[in-house]
Amino acid sequence: MAWKIWLRRLTYASLFSLMFIGGCNLFGNMHNDGMDSDTSVLMADGNAALTRGDYNNAVVYFNRALDHDAGNSEARVGLAEAMVKSKQFNLADFIKTLMKNSNNQGSGSGSGSTLQLINLADWHCATYAELVSFYTDLINVLDPIALGQTHGLYGSNDLNVNLNVGFIYVLRMAAQLQDLTAVAYQVQQMSKSSTTAAALGISQAQFDLLPESFYWISPTPPATVLTQLQADIDTGIARLRTAAAATESKKMINDMIDMFSSLQVQTH
Repeated sequence: MAWKIWLRRLTYASLFSLMFIGGCNLFGNMHNDGMDSDTSVLMADGNAALTRGDYNNAVVYFNRALDHDAGNSEARVGLAEAMVKSKQFNLADFIKTLMKNSNNQGSGSGSGSTLQLINLADWHCATYAELVSFYTDLINVLDPIALGQTHGLYGSNDLNVNLNVGFIYVLRMAAQLQDLTAVAYQVQQMSKSSTTAAALGISQAQFDLLPESFYWISPTPPATVLTQLQADIDTGIARLRTAAAATESKKMINDMIDMFSSLQVQTH
């Protein structure tokens, strides 16, 4: 009997030691990332992939988590972060592009110049249509949080969610403008006081409604396109207003709101 107890103890000890041979290979493959049906496990897989910089797989894992729980706000935020990082987006480069193009536009006091707010290379997209589609996917991921259709850590008044999705709406509008330019239209930034603006041939009533600095698209796109552009501006501003209400640092956001509020799509 004593011999059997000793053998059993030896066997248990041997099995326990095997767990640590070769980097715990005995149990190393018991969990396959992204294959679990439990939302919390898929979330953990997604966050782990984000941490190690495996953004494409992070997108897959967060999407699978949303397949099981579409209202999970943490999964949506994680997915949006993975999507942006999978594009190798660099915020510093993007800001440089905005500043460079803004400076090139100047005050719009001259005859007008072709508008370019976004550099495709900053988002690793081949066309503006592809970029518009990417922004649309991001909006579809984040906006349900702002609309109060989700549960979890992030609520409808969350500062960062509303700030990000508001900015993305305006970016989509800008990308759509540049897509128009690339296809068949010219988009120009003008000053109301410029000779070019005076020669546009619109009625005095319409001219009076123009802001001091405005964008002019020629020839006039279909009304449905203009309606979508204005809708993105309005929704983006609404999300930014919610973000401004959620923070003490309101000035920067309110400055953005003032700038974007001057973007009004009009037909003639």
